[in-house]
Amino acid sequence: MSNFSSSELTPEENLRAENEMTALGLELQYGAHIGVSDDLPPEIMQQFLAHVSNFHRMDESSERITIYQKLGSPAFAPLDVLEPETLPGELQRLRKLLENNGVVVFAPDDLPDETFYEFIITEVFSCETPAETIPGMMTCLNYEEFHPSDEFEIGILTESFLLALLFLKESFPTEMLHPQCRNNDDMISREEALATIEQFRARFSKMVPVAFQLEEFVEQDHGTWQMFGICWEGTPRAGGPVERHEGLGVVQLKQDNGTWRVQGVNMPGFEL
Repeated sequence: MSNFSSSELTPEENLRAENEMTALGLELQYGAHIGVSDDLPPEIMQQFLAHVSNFHRMDESSERITIYQKLGSPAFAPLDVLEPETLPGELQRLRKLLENNGVVVFAPDDLPDETFYEFIITEVFSCETPAETIPGMMTCLNYEEFHPSDEFEIGILTESFLLALLFLKESFPTEMLHPQCRNNDDMISREEALATIEQFRARFSKMVPVAFQLEEFVEQDHGTWQMFGICWEGTPRAGGPVERHEGLGVVQLKQDNGTWRVQGVNMPGFEL
């Protein structure tokens, strides 16, 4: 389970939780989804997030050019003139050229070479980037962020929803909720769901995400659910010991005009 902090936690766990909050702040401010890795020491992750913040500040004030210009406007063949046997080598050449210029492009393992190549020359090349960048800073582009699958998009929404639920310094973003939400088996309005969320948040002076991990994704004709593991701590406003909740949860989602939104959630310590 990925560590997200509290006076009850160790200094390392606290730093990991601070990193999660910093990443959430960057996501809310810049729309940059940043996964906080358990594999990295939290001190290194903290430095990385500082670099990301500096990058975005520079990004706002710097002259901008396309990635194609950043590469030096290299020659490339349109997809329809490439022979099938030469495509893998040409794709590898462009990926290497991008990496040598600080741009890493990720794609699903099962994405056909033709689709990946077309994505690079038609979408990646036209993306804008600062003319001047921080030395050693890499720009990471993910095919699924441009063409998100339902599972990818829902995974991001689930994590963002839970972080926003527990992050008391900011108002809960109403737009995450579907117009028709659920309270157990009963349908309720978005406004009623928001009231339930605010009542829950008002019980605590501080809530801290400790760990989170996506689990099974279920998509059926009659509904869509994302399972997850979570651990969080809350300091009651009324006093008393810090509450710690840990276990499996599930969030139910439904599309609203093409956008996935949350209808309900059942997790340790909270239910909607």
